[in-house]
Amino acid sequence: MRSRRYCVAVVLAAALASTACSSDDRAEPDTGDPTPAASSEAGSPSDEGIGGVAPATGKQMSDDHISFRLPAGDPWEVDYGGTVGFLAPPDDRVSQINIGGAGATIDDLAEAARLGLASLKDVRPTARREANRTVAGQEVVVLAADDDHGYYYVVAAINAGTHVAIHFDLPRNDAAAHDLIDAVLASVEWK
Repeated sequence: MRSRRYCVAVVLAAALASTACSSDDRAEPDTGDPTPAASSEAGSPSDEGIGGVAPATGKQMSDDHISFRLPAGDPWEVDYGGTVGFLAPPDDRVSQINIGGAGATIDDLAEAARLGLASLKDVRPTARREANRTVAGQEVVVLAADDDHGYYYVVAAINAGTHVAIHFDLPRNDAAAHDLIDAVLASVEWK
């Protein structure tokens, strides 16, 4: 199981940097350039993956800018005023989903991606930017890291002039992780 200190460090670094991350086996290697993978253009959002997945219907997470649901059927706990969700199965690593962002201090997606990637690489050197996608009608940047600490995936958007991010910290990069991410993102409502 991950140490609590490591999890707190990753959450704080990601929240302060307002990052977004994601990774899968199809992703191209990181070149150090914070532009999306060559398979899609920057600024060309993709709904791939969300369309065929039913929205999550479990416990709600929310802040002043966004709300979404966690998957039903698993014993997710929601804390910190509805901005942090935890799943701690007895036979696996803890999964965590956080609402974060830099508020009004970042008002450009490209800048959010650049700053987020730089900050995330400090704690997760495998971090890379992936293709932008669309979540509930908003274009989001995606950052990801996949290493021995698990799979870290963040989407970040500028909604009504405010930088908002959803951070997924999951045990592994597999089909179940992608289904969970897509179900949560399919339930997003911007405020």
